Amino acid sequence: MECYHTILRRIAAWLIDLVPFLSALIVGGIFYRYSHGTALGIAWTVAMSIGGITYSVYFHGRYGATPGKSVMKLRVVSAEKEEKIGFRCAIIRESPWMVLGVLAVIEDHWSSPSTASAISIFTSCWLLADALVAIIHSKRRALHYLVGGTVVVKEEPNKQPEPMAGL
Repeated sequence: MECYHTILRRIAAWLIDLVPFLSALIVGGIFYRYSHGTALGIAWTVAMSIGGITYSVYFHGRYGATPGKSVMKLRVVSAEKEEKIGFRCAIIRESPWMVLGVLAVIEDHWSSPSTASAISIFTSCWLLADALVAIIHSKRRALHYLVGGTVVVKEEPNKQPEPMAGL
């Protein structure tokens, strides 16, 4: 069961994976503040949602890990057989975030940035539930891992991961 105790490593991996997006997030945060509810603001929300989901689906589907997870010696595998997940499973695994991305676009178009909408409350509840399930689940599977039928495991020291070409 030790191979499933990966929460701190996953947090570190997530922070590493943010690095390519930092400049876009900083510029976007400033931009978003002044363009909330406009066509540009909505386009920015869509672009960031698609970019983050595409990043995750591509790396998990192709390599079984994002660059951050690779650095932290983690792999996303099928929960049943602990094999590589592929793109279909990676898409299913990301589907809750896809729904939340669509909801973010809806929220961006119809709500005020200074008020909490039902969508932002739902998103916050999902994030909290996702984290809590990961903490209490015996294999540390968050909700989106349960949806996708996946689990994060530590890489075995004697097993060589597939190299990430071009990284």
